[in-house]
Amino acid sequence: MPELPEVERAKRRLEKLAVGTTISKVDISEDPIVFSSVAETSFITNFRGTASTAYRVPRAKSEDDGVWPPKYMKMVITFTNSDESVAGEWAFSDPRRLGRIKLVEAEDADAMEPLSLLGADPLLDMPSVEVLAEALEKRHAPIKAVLLDQNGPLCGIGNWMVDEILFQSRLHPAHPSSALSSTEVQTLHDNIRDVVVTATDVDAEASLFPKHWLFSSRWNKGKKDNNFTLPSGEVVPITYITVGGRTSAVIASVQKLPSGYGGKQATKRAATAAKGKRKAKEEDEDEDDEGEEVEGLTSPHFKKPRTAVKEETSPYFNKTTKLEVDDEKLSTTSKTTRASRSSKSRASR
Repeated sequence: MPELPEVERAKRRLEKLAVGTTISKVDISEDPIVFSSVAETSFITNFRGTASTAYRVPRAKSEDDGVWPPKYMKMVITFTNSDESVAGEWAFSDPRRLGRIKLVEAEDADAMEPLSLLGADPLLDMPSVEVLAEALEKRHAPIKAVLLDQNGPLCGIGNWMVDEILFQSRLHPAHPSSALSSTEVQTLHDNIRDVVVTATDVDAEASLFPKHWLFSSRWNKGKKDNNFTLPSGEVVPITYITVGGRTSAVIASVQKLPSGYGGKQATKRAATAAKGKRKAKEEDEDEDDEGEEVEGLTSPHFKKPRTAVKEETSPYFNKTTKLEVDDEKLSTTSKTTRASRSSKSRASR
């Protein structure tokens, strides 16, 4: 999943290609999942012949970079110059179908959902230390979970970025947000900006990231060389734990939980949180089992009403197999089996 530096790189490339040109052609590959809230034909009708503007788009790699349009293409837009010469083409490729293409008819797209639901952009609109501190003070969840919440204080920061930010800030991922000191919040604020700006300045090119970053070593889970060299030269192991539902790379000697937030207390809090999630999931499943659209229950990102999935049979089987048990026969069989085993045991002795 692209994070803010990758998205910013795609945005800059699209901006360089598109701004000042006109959209002359739109080719669509039908996909009701990617085009979640607008018909493909409506999208084409609204876009063709309009002046283009830049917008943030995810970057998707294709195994066949020389093939055009790329594999898993969902949309290709052709841009033309004022003299009607082709300025270039841009394609949206999404093999995992996790992206969404929306048509927002508004002068201020940022004021429309889902963009209006997102947290502050740490590159373009980083909140002050005071604003960030106030937001974190209201959240009792682990700091990693809060930073990963795209509708929380910030957006655009994903798993590897949060791990890097917390390592540079010497904070444990499970550290409760509301328990951060003013000094820790200041350090966290500084490192959020530093990691985001540094990564975007090199166009998200990982080989150009600073050598003292945890990034280059955090992917070694399960490998023999699972160590990291600190700036001091000390070689330390990388520990992997799950926080906020995501795998977290931690340097235990650097990132320590404060006294009172580890051991049994942390386990108890985690168990309570898990119990709450299970309860919410059960309630959610109960709602889905009703088999009808739930009024007012929509996706926070795409405002798509949730409808229960109809019960369907497996495509590999044409009928449902039921196991019917006759209690009387089962009891008789059980007694016969025990008697047979007993006889064999006596014969053996």
